Amino acid sequence: MTVKRGVGSALVAAVLTALLGSCDGQPSAPAVAPTQASTPATAPSPAAAAIPERPSADARTLASEIELVEEIIHDPTEPPDRVKAAGELQQLAYRKLARSPSIEDRVTALLSPRARRSANAAVTGIRALSVIVPAQEEFPRDWRIESPPPAERLLGHYREAERRYGVPWGYLAAIHLVETRMSRIVGPSYAGAQGPMQFIPSTWEAYGEGDIHDTRDAILAAARLLVANGAPGNMDNALYRYNPSWKYVEGIHAHARHMLQDPRAFHGYHAWRVFYRHVNGDFILLEGYPTVRPEPA
Repeated sequence: MTVKRGVGSALVAAVLTALLGSCDGQPSAPAVAPTQASTPATAPSPAAAAIPERPSADARTLASEIELVEEIIHDPTEPPDRVKAAGELQQLAYRKLARSPSIEDRVTALLSPRARRSANAAVTGIRALSVIVPAQEEFPRDWRIESPPPAERLLGHYREAERRYGVPWGYLAAIHLVETRMSRIVGPSYAGAQGPMQFIPSTWEAYGEGDIHDTRDAILAAARLLVANGAPGNMDNALYRYNPSWKYVEGIHAHARHMLQDPRAFHGYHAWRVFYRHVNGDFILLEGYPTVRPEPA
């Protein structure tokens, strides 16, 4: 794969696996509007409902689970542990939809408009990013998986970068999500890219200020790099120069636009874990990796 101008593209061979694992890579089928024969699923009362660890195989039950997690994510009174659990199930559910357009059609036909918009954005992003790289033969040797910074702290950094440089905050959040799963991944890419936003050292010298491993410093540097390549007026070019893949551009657009249209969606993405596409299947790299062994997904 072509080497990134701004960041190490071999990162994609390791980090973008976090978005899906194996997938057919076909464009998302159009959502089917609810009809009298397919009424929207009704989620249990969010305050009372338990959050499953795995999504259901039944379309109607899965639609209800998606409605539940969207209600929790959009409720600012929910405790952080509930939002985290909801985001983890959301990620698994949307990965399931991304694998199968037929399942996606059946489930999205049952969703409310808000949940359908969320599903469509996530599935579009997952599918676009999943076709960039093949499965890997080895697990990353130089990575640690850590807890991400708190959501509100990250939002503060993105908003600061937007105020200073004009880059819409959702794009910085989406890049951060894809590059290191919002700072969960600590370690260099195979091409030597470093830090939360994955800069190669030479690019950091041009655009970075402070510490390449500091989340705030890296987010501000990413904004400066994007502006140098056309942002915010030409986000396509700015994103392509960040990573020269049009599928990367498509995936970042999908996640970024979703967050910009629905800011609470960020709290779901913030909970997404590191999925790793290995030749032996998909694995979750849990917090504590490599001491904690990869878990089959």
